[in-house]
Amino acid sequence: MSSYSEKNDQSSPMTQNIALLNEVSLFTTIPAQALKIIALLCRRNVLETGEKLFEKGDDPGQCIYIISGKFSLVAERDGLSPSTIDKEYGTGELLGTLSLLASSPSLFSMIAKEESEVLILDRKSFNKVVEQFPEIYKIIVINIIKNIRHCDAQQLHDTSSTLTSHIGVSLI
Repeated sequence: MSSYSEKNDQSSPMTQNIALLNEVSLFTTIPAQALKIIALLCRRNVLETGEKLFEKGDDPGQCIYIISGKFSLVAERDGLSPSTIDKEYGTGELLGTLSLLASSPSLFSMIAKEESEVLILDRKSFNKVVEQFPEIYKIIVINIIKNIRHCDAQQLHDTSSTLTSHIGVSLI
């Protein structure tokens, strides 16, 4: 169980958001003052079962932290019916970090498998923080690179599956 969920939910939304962001590797090295502003600018959203978090082709323009719940990744190939990919995202996972840096239309849709709550930082808000704290841009880029390399390393050491064509994304 995360330290966030063990804390009293009576604290302010900003304090709750800071606690959540402190659990995410992308934000752990951000200066405290910048993190406070990010926490203030984040918004929460609750999605019902079957509701789309984003759709294929959308530029979500946001980084999404799953506070609770589960989502399915859905591929919507042109001319074919949508199919669920054998990939599920849940509590404690962070999605869309590259979307903070640049426009990046999604290749997939994400659908809530159950009632879910997310914490969202949109690109516009992120850029406002970068204007005040320019050093965080480099910190975020370095942390995204670390996360990509970590994903590749996990794929190499995952003995339960065969290596797929997406291994090596850290070489991009």
